[in-house]
Amino acid sequence: MLAWESEYGGRGYLRFAELQFSVPGPAGDIDVVILRAGPSRVTVRLSGAGEPPVQLADQIARRVHGLLVVYCQAPAVDFLLGYERTVDDDGELAQDAWGSPLGCSISEAAVIVPFEHQTDMQSAELADLVQVLKTGRAIRPNLLDDIQHSLTRAEGDVEAFLANYAILDSLRGGKKAVDAYIRSREPGVELVQDSRKNTVTIYTLMRNAKGHPSGMPPAVVTTRIRHLLPALRGHVRAALIEAAM
Repeated sequence: MLAWESEYGGRGYLRFAELQFSVPGPAGDIDVVILRAGPSRVTVRLSGAGEPPVQLADQIARRVHGLLVVYCQAPAVDFLLGYERTVDDDGELAQDAWGSPLGCSISEAAVIVPFEHQTDMQSAELADLVQVLKTGRAIRPNLLDDIQHSLTRAEGDVEAFLANYAILDSLRGGKKAVDAYIRSREPGVELVQDSRKNTVTIYTLMRNAKGHPSGMPPAVVTTRIRHLLPALRGHVRAALIEAAM
C-alpha cells in the first residue's frame, strides 16, 4: 500500500515545540504533526496510507490552521502546501509534487508579533488544545480573517480592542448578548451606565466611547482599553472555540 505525506509551511508563533495527533481518513488514520520550525515558522505535516486524499488533507490543514490561530491567540499566515510525497511499499519514491497554496488571505506584509503569552504552554493546556484540534470544526473564513487582522495589523491597542469586540459582536449577535456572555465568564466585571442610562459592561462602554461622546478624556479611554484588551482577547478565544466545537 502506498504511503503519502503533505507538508504545509507558514509564518507564525507557537507556544509549543511539537504536537501530534490522529484524525480519521479514507484508508485509516491520518497522522497530524504540528512543528515549531523556527522562531516564526509553523509547519503542519499530514501523513497516511493509501492514495493521497488531497482535498481532505487541505481541509484538515485549513481547520487546524484556524483553530491554532484562535486557541494560541497568535497569527499563523501565508501557509503553502510545500510538497506532496508518495512512496511505495519498498520505500521507493513514487511521486513528489508541489501543491497549491492553502489560501490564507493575510498579506505577506503582515508583521508577526507574538501575543502576550510568550512562554510555552503547560501540559494540561496542550492536552486541551489537542482535543480542540481533533474535534473542532473549521473556523468561518470571515471570522478567521477578522481575528488574524486583530493579531497582525491592528495599529495599537485601541484598534485591536475594537477588532476583537467586533468579532465577539459577530459571534454573539449584538451588544446585549456580548455583555451577557462577558458577565457569564467574568462575574465580577465592572458594570456602568452608558449615555442612555443603560447598564453595560466596561467593555461595551469603552467600545462605545471610541465612537460616541462619553465625557471621558481620550487618554483615560485609551488607558482603560489597554488594561481590558488581554481579558477581551480571552473572551474572544473562548467564544470562537465554543463556536467550533
